[in-house]
Amino acid sequence: MRIAEISRKTKETDIELKLDLDGSGKVKIDTGIGFFNHMLTAFAVHSGIDLHMVGVNLTRQCPVDSAFIDRLRGIGNHTGEFCAQLCDFFSKGGDAHLHDACAVAWLIDPSLIESAYLHVDIELNGLLTRGMTVTDLRFLQTTKPDADIDLTSTARWDDPEEGSPFRGKAPNTHVAFRLDYEGFCKLLTKTIANYP
Repeated sequence: MRIAEISRKTKETDIELKLDLDGSGKVKIDTGIGFFNHMLTAFAVHSGIDLHMVGVNLTRQCPVDSAFIDRLRGIGNHTGEFCAQLCDFFSKGGDAHLHDACAVAWLIDPSLIESAYLHVDIELNGLLTRGMTVTDLRFLQTTKPDADIDLTSTARWDDPEEGSPFRGKAPNTHVAFRLDYEGFCKLLTKTIANYP
């Protein structure tokens, strides 16, 4: 195996990188900088490095509303109050959600998020979709009237479909779909409670 690990700590950053050149394409990226996350994701998707993706569809399941802010205040420490004030500020426009915290929570406790292993690519040629992340959901489609996709499906991307010679490309990304919101809130408040 060709594996390299490096870490670097400065006053401003704390970076850890593990690279497996013989990996299967799985990556966990959270730099805190959206555009940099996007560029690293594009690199990972096309290099075969393992990737985990937490998209807006999941983070919209994590609303920053008055009940959430009250939970933060209820922790009873300075860090909880500071986080509550930040959430108060950013939620003034109405529609606010936590994004990076969901990605980090998935790394800490994978049971908080239901996911599926799918093919993800970056659209480079579309006039209206250029630069967008595109996820192939075809093999998860269902006839269930209450769902668009079935995360419990045992179908595979390469299963033959009656009448269709094309089933898509091999999966390369673990895509997050459903968040255990209560579990997430418990993890977050427990973590914040450890600070002054």
